[in-house]
Amino acid sequence: GYSPTKGHIGVAVVPALAALAEARPDLAGPEALASLVVGYEVAGRAGIALHATVSDYHTSGAWNALGVTAVAARLRRLDETQLREALGIAEYHGPRSQMMREIATPTMLHDGSGPGALIGLSAAVLAERGFTGAPAITVEAPEVATHWQDLGVFWQSLHQYVKPYPICRWAHAAIDAVRGLCLSHNLGASDIAHVQVNSFHYAAALFDGMPDTTSKAQYSLRF
Repeated sequence: GYSPTKGHIGVAVVPALAALAEARPDLAGPEALASLVVGYEVAGRAGIALHATVSDYHTSGAWNALGVTAVAARLRRLDETQLREALGIAEYHGPRSQMMREIATPTMLHDGSGPGALIGLSAAVLAERGFTGAPAITVEAPEVATHWQDLGVFWQSLHQYVKPYPICRWAHAAIDAVRGLCLSHNLGASDIAHVQVNSFHYAAALFDGMPDTTSKAQYSLRF
């Protein structure tokens, strides 16, 4: 994940790269890695730009669509004009789904990442065939220019984090605190009467109940 975007890039750009590679049997490792970096750098900046310019908290799919488009544009050798149109298509059709709805009632929608990847790939193919859609506001609008000024200088792909637990990052601090207390004081389950967690707003908004699905477990602070 990448903290400034409050989301995850690899979940969309990595499978998109795998899909694109099926049509490129000659794709070598260095080119695949370079394309992946392009996806990370574009998606991250698009995500930061979106968060900075809209009031609603959108899922990763909204801006991952642009990162996937960038990967596809590179591997399918789109020209500059086609790339611009493709980014506009991806942004316009990207799933600006409500993040906190998925947090409150976890399902298999998972951050809108799947549709974001699909739309990103589709946007590149459409632009390749002459479909228009520019401009992408999160890329070209004057108010987001500052978020793109360090492109090629500051590498966001080097600042990703890896989750130690396969659940929402917002619950990790509480888990670390519990583990730390148990290890420091040699506590076992029988020593604990109750647990009170004081955390930030988003963590407190995680699913409140006993999960009966994997999706709910992944978004449950209590569990």
